Amino acid sequence: INISSHKMRRFDVTVDFVPETNLQAAFDLLRALVRASDYALHDQEPYIVVSQITGNYTRVLIGVWTTQQKWQATRVHFLPHLKYAYDQHGIK
Repeated sequence: INISSHKMRRFDVTVDFVPETNLQAAFDLLRALVRASDYALHDQEPYIVVSQITGNYTRVLIGVWTTQQKWQATRVHFLPHLKYAYDQHGIK
């Protein structure tokens, strides 16, 4: 697939959460960040899926839809905002 020919593109990131994490709270906060973002497409729900569970962590794949033109800016801006928000809410 020629990704550059599509108008929409998904920025994917994998996040590991400790077993004690309230995943619903983490997912709700993520959705709120996407709704507030100038880079994400608001008519597309973020892709959030648990991809692995171990005794040490729960791995979650997060996909945020954006435009082809804003993909790089989304990547640069979204990760620090996500980390800051999770830190502020005690999500590990």
